[in-house]
Amino acid sequence: MTEYTKQPFWEIAGLPAPGTRMTAQEFLQYPEVNFHMELIDGVVFYPHLTEDEISRSPTPKHQCVVGNTFMILHSHVRQFGGEVFGVPVDLYLDERHIIQADVMWLSPDTDIVETEKQFRGAPDLAVEILSPSTTRHDTVTKRALYEKHGTREYWIIDPVKFEITVYSADSGAFTLTGTYSKTQTFTSPPLNITVAAADIFKGI
Repeated sequence: MTEYTKQPFWEIAGLPAPGTRMTAQEFLQYPEVNFHMELIDGVVFYPHLTEDEISRSPTPKHQCVVGNTFMILHSHVRQFGGEVFGVPVDLYLDERHIIQADVMWLSPDTDIVETEKQFRGAPDLAVEILSPSTTRHDTVTKRALYEKHGTREYWIIDPVKFEITVYSADSGAFTLTGTYSKTQTFTSPPLNITVAAADIFKGI
């Protein structure tokens, strides 16, 4: 009897295997995809990869938090300016790093440069929503990258624990502003607004 071997999703999609080493320019030659695909330290990485498959869509909780956060920032943009984006949008940080934020805000005077296919630089505000497969990636790897490349504020949202952890840049380094529960509020200096955590977790 012939043993059936499932073809990896990256082969089906004509994408590089996870762990493949390449430059940013080589990475950007691949076709656009509707899921997270990043280059970390010159290595291809799929944050939502589990075994031989990639999550075809985020969980309802994840999507709900993304939508709520986007709308909060969109309301701010309509009043105070700037731009807000959700994935998939590539952030070219340097020749070894291309990442995607779940939600990001660019201030009216942002230093980020928009090109035809990606943004070059780090957003003024980056937001990542945790999932079981991305916790270390978001809390360690991406936090360090956003810090290094000049992000002014970083929110890490946990839709299971109903917590929001906020880091703010201070002389080029992140400091922990606080971790906020569903019933608390926090102030964002870059946005100059007070955010109610309950609004971010609304509906879940």
